[in-house]
Amino acid sequence: MSNIKPLLSIIISTHNNSKTIKRLIESFYKEIFSLIKKNEIEIVCIDDHSVDNSIKIISEYSEISIHKLHEHGISNSRNLGINIAKGKYLWFVDADDELVGSAIDTQFINKLESYSADIFLLGAKKVNKGNTIECVNKINGIYSLNKKFDGFNKIFKDNILNCSWNKIYSTALIKKNNLKFQKIASGEDALFNCDYLDKVNTIYIVNRIMYIYYINSTTSSKWSWDLKKTEASLEVAERVFSLKNNNLLINDEIASRIIIDSLIGIGINIFNKYENDLTLSVFKKEYSDSRLKHIKSCIKFNDLKKSYFLKGLIAKSPILSYFYIKKAVLDK
Repeated sequence: MSNIKPLLSIIISTHNNSKTIKRLIESFYKEIFSLIKKNEIEIVCIDDHSVDNSIKIISEYSEISIHKLHEHGISNSRNLGINIAKGKYLWFVDADDELVGSAIDTQFINKLESYSADIFLLGAKKVNKGNTIECVNKINGIYSLNKKFDGFNKIFKDNILNCSWNKIYSTALIKKNNLKFQKIASGEDALFNCDYLDKVNTIYIVNRIMYIYYINSTTSSKWSWDLKKTEASLEVAERVFSLKNNNLLINDEIASRIIIDSLIGIGINIFNKYENDLTLSVFKKEYSDSRLKHIKSCIKFNDLKKSYFLKGLIAKSPILSYFYIKKAVLDK
């Protein structure tokens, strides 16, 4: 193996993902094998105490390095990946999704090599029960935050701010600022991005689909209750609204969308707490405390597109939220 450090480290976090891990690896492994052999890309797998066949499956791919996580949790997994990975850039990948292998080509590698961007924003496709939504920016190329560029207030309208899998991060920027994923019940990616975007000066926007995200994966923790999830969702909502006031990448619409999603997540967690046996009166009581009321008041409806405008109206109303989430629970 060459002593030259790879340009890109693909970091896979897994915990009992035997049903999906092969699909993920097969989506890109063969197509980038030559880049792996040339040490332009490395694949690092962090295993969080899997007791199924996940590790056996991953071990079939000789170029993937496997590392055992001593602690638990996705944040610990990503943080270990940061410490282990050797690449100039880091791409955090979930074991129940897919990459678009054909898009990780020489042209893409040349972009990583030629442009010292602080972050690469990738196009992605969200899949939910056969329905797909493409999240791809129309603009392409590298842009500086030091210049007045009208497009910055638009890039996260067409893409996704709060997740990590549609972004490639600079290892040097992470380590220089000692950035870590917080050990919270949910929203760890969103809080990491808030901290990271505070340090960003340049962004490269890739206007093609690189990642396929499966909504409501059967391995998702979305439908399990955790006392800390509500607090984490509130922290995300408050942090992103604060960041909006001093960062060119975030405007009222983007902040409002994340607040709306956080509120819906809190509502889902309330349902999970009662194992879906929840009356409207109990839900209204838990969904109407003073801190939640403050967060709801931060939603700005002026620039919201129709889908989020309606979702925002639902998120602000305990009654509408109850029936909206109840239907989602029944349909999952």
